[in-house]
Amino acid sequence: MRKSVGSLAIVLLITLSASASLAKGPSDGRHHAARADRSTSAKGHRRRGATAVLMRRAAPPAPPPIHPDSVGSPNDGKLIGGVHLDTSRAELRIVPSHLSGDVRWGLPSLVSLVERAARGVAKRYPGSVLDIGDLSRKGGGEIARHHSHESGRDADLGFYVVDGKGKQIHAASFLKIDASLHATSVPGARFDAGRNWALVEMLVTDPHARVSHIFIAEPLRQVLLAQGRARGVSQGVLDRAAIAMMQPHNSLPHDDHMHVRISCPHDAKDRCIEVAKNAPTGRSRTAHARAQRHRPVLRTPAPAKHAAVPHHPAAVAAPAPPDEAAADSAEVKDALDETGTVKITD
Repeated sequence: MRKSVGSLAIVLLITLSASASLAKGPSDGRHHAARADRSTSAKGHRRRGATAVLMRRAAPPAPPPIHPDSVGSPNDGKLIGGVHLDTSRAELRIVPSHLSGDVRWGLPSLVSLVERAARGVAKRYPGSVLDIGDLSRKGGGEIARHHSHESGRDADLGFYVVDGKGKQIHAASFLKIDASLHATSVPGARFDAGRNWALVEMLVTDPHARVSHIFIAEPLRQVLLAQGRARGVSQGVLDRAAIAMMQPHNSLPHDDHMHVRISCPHDAKDRCIEVAKNAPTGRSRTAHARAQRHRPVLRTPAPAKHAAVPHHPAAVAAPAPPDEAAADSAEVKDALDETGTVKITD
């Protein structure tokens, strides 16, 4: 009897143990499977993250910025790496007749020069707005209405014109100015010598861009130089303005706008040409400049004491006042800059 009871007890214990084992087995399996899944997922994430990092590291570097360059001459050239004029500025206005075509590109030095000059005039004469015509196309080259503007160094700027009350006025196109300094197409409108001189002064004294030419009609040039003298600017600034301003040859007189041109960048002398194709270059330009500098200047001799008055006084030119004689010297007439560059047509 005791053996039977003992055997039953052993059987019962084995049965209970097996049941407990069966009850725990599936749960433990699921936990093991979940842990395995999590481990696999983490490894996958790590692999994908590592792949992304490798892809980022393997990506090619961004190309270096394009160095701005003016290649060739204003009459036969191209523009590389130019910038666009910020036409949203309050002190700038695109003349409606010049809206067609995206021709507001130029060397950074030219574009910033125009923006600084317009801002300077607006500061001196609050509310002033500079009319803008053509600069260059994005890549340079030929554009309509021009023989130049091809290499990112040229800009057409309208004159500041005011009405009888001194308020600036604008029109659909550049306003032509006659000999009396009045606009030919708008009654009562006149050339504002003060604002236009301020523009020229800021252009030729800019510390970051070297203006080589300002093409403008000769009568207006004389008015602006007189304005500068009346304002007491230094002789150096007057000389610089007198050399830069000129009426171009074989071209329109520029009596409705001024055409501004800057010199070649210092680091582009081997690619950028200051003068046109038919102007002296290289040794011939140097020789020409030297010959011009040493050319004798014709001066009217002072009359000797007690000399008889000539019978034909008209044949003897009266000497110009000292300041005008300096401004209208042979160097100014020939328009050679400090490098011996010859002024050219627009």
